[in-house]
Amino acid sequence: MLNKKIMKLMMTTSLCVALFIPSMAFADDTVENVNEPNGKRKFLQERLENFKDKMNEKKEERQIKREERKENRAEKKEELLEIINEYALDTLDDWEEAFDDHKEVHQEIHEIKSELRTEKKETVKEDLKEMKEEIKEKLQAGEITREEAKDELKTYMKSIKEERKEIIGEKKEELADEIEAQKLRREEVKKLRKELVEAVNNEDSESVMDILDSLYDHLLDHIEFDNEKLEVIESIEL
Repeated sequence: MLNKKIMKLMMTTSLCVALFIPSMAFADDTVENVNEPNGKRKFLQERLENFKDKMNEKKEERQIKREERKENRAEKKEELLEIINEYALDTLDDWEEAFDDHKEVHQEIHEIKSELRTEKKETVKEDLKEMKEEIKEKLQAGEITREEAKDELKTYMKSIKEERKEIIGEKKEELADEIEAQKLRREEVKKLRKELVEAVNNEDSESVMDILDSLYDHLLDHIEFDNEKLEVIESIEL
């Protein structure tokens, strides 16, 4: 009788262990996955890589569009020079000089913008490094929480964006009238180019000459605007 009770107790214990072991194994695996040291780091790294990929894609798209606009401008310039060469050869040198001036001022604007971006980037990098050190010290001293530290960094980065918008807004305000005039001028140039093609197709030399004169005046006005824009950009202080 005693042996039967012992056997019954052993069977019951074995059954409980058999049922309990899979649950333990499953629980152990789950905890290990959640608390895996490199798990969160890997997840964040993947997010960072995805973000970088998207940024690179957008950068490539912008570059492609810039190249397309550049090619389009070059084609229009060549077409215009061919017409000038045929109908107004005596003005060709003036046109080429104006095109050179236009290219030069645009190059200067591009270089100064690049310098300003680099300078600002380095300034922000240094400020951010100092700020992180200060926040780290505050955290270690228990003066702030991690959430407060994150908020401080977010506030700083937001202030940088707002400062940039403010500077751009101020400079655009200085050129507001000219910017509006340029928009109207751009539409007028598009209209004149269409009329020029029609005049060439109709072999209307007089109209071609008049339109070329108008286009040349617009080009000089645009170069003057670019020089004003260059002066404004040069006045930016970071």
